[in-house]
Amino acid sequence: MTSSLEKTFEHACREREIAGAVLLAADKTGKFEYAKTFGVRSLKPESAAPLAMDDMMWIASCTKLMTAIAVMQCVERGLLDLDQDATIILPELKPKEIVTGFDESGQPTYQKRTEKMTLRMMLTHSAGISYDAFDPMLQQWRNSQGQKINHGPTISERYGYPLRYEPGTSWMYSPGTDWAGLAVEKVNDNISLHDFMQKNIWQPLGIKDMMFDLIGRDNSLLKRQTDMSMRDPSGSGKAIYIESPNFANDCEDAMGGGGVYATPLEYFKILKALLANDGKLMKKESMDELFRPCLTDASQQALTKLLEDPILNNQLGGTPLGTIKDWSIGGMIIKQELPSWSRKGTMTWGGLPNLAWFIDRDAGLCGLYASQIIPPGDAKSVDMIRIFQKAMYQQQEGATARI
Repeated sequence: MTSSLEKTFEHACREREIAGAVLLAADKTGKFEYAKTFGVRSLKPESAAPLAMDDMMWIASCTKLMTAIAVMQCVERGLLDLDQDATIILPELKPKEIVTGFDESGQPTYQKRTEKMTLRMMLTHSAGISYDAFDPMLQQWRNSQGQKINHGPTISERYGYPLRYEPGTSWMYSPGTDWAGLAVEKVNDNISLHDFMQKNIWQPLGIKDMMFDLIGRDNSLLKRQTDMSMRDPSGSGKAIYIESPNFANDCEDAMGGGGVYATPLEYFKILKALLANDGKLMKKESMDELFRPCLTDASQQALTKLLEDPILNNQLGGTPLGTIKDWSIGGMIIKQELPSWSRKGTMTWGGLPNLAWFIDRDAGLCGLYASQIIPPGDAKSVDMIRIFQKAMYQQQEGATARI
């Protein structure tokens, strides 16, 4: 199985179907581990060194899991409440109304918010917030106000636009986690989210190569940054080099929804710690809460409707169409068995440049696929992620059978 998997990835890199990938998996017992790199750090010829485990990547929305951990640690300390009105801590959100459309002159129309907005909703993308970069109505709103899309030096300015729906009544992928990270800072004497994570998550796990805002912090790490690639727009379908965009580095705040740079090997330590559930990061009851499906019926129905679109389904996990899903504090929850793949209750998510992680507590297995290619939900990358994850389940079963 290993030979077949590795030949598949070697062929994909050789044919430039992907530039490269880091694959990591381990079981809870420590009897099964897999770690392998494929391809190159950059498709720029002068920088085309083999991709290494300790190369830096923008892990994008993989950051959300760490912010969720930080929130749960604050809940344990009595500093935050998942279900109280979050605008008590984040008063910037209190006056936000719901944009409903635009009048004949092109000016937005609004309605008052009547439902409570909570941290639980923010972390599960059901608080009424949406990413303007993915939302045509918010883009039109930005234009009507003479503002740039996905722009602003702080979280309050970048994501300070109106709501899209009543909290708890729908679902839209959102920067709610960025707001939750801001809440962590506010209840910890305005310590930066970077410093909070460093003290409470990274240091306890021995993580060093992980940070917000890679540029300006450590030139040695910057030299190990994996370059971005994309599909050749001329139609060849090959992966080509592009200059790495300045993702998340133009914001003064630590963006808890997508601002972290890390090596895959360091991020994998977090997945293993959550799978181990050994108390290093949080209590066992908090871990159960991290994995518990949280969406209201209305929000889950909205998520299910969204996932009927194959392109959006690829961007939101790439599981078979029709798979029943929910959302927990920590990530997306698979609510059914996927034969020869994940078990019911598996938590999973990833990052924009086609990173994907999973934690299957029932199978006792976790894994990480790390790459740097756009757009999100790239069809070839989704196929490779699926091949990798299925192979890890098979190899874990084989390793267990040999013991």
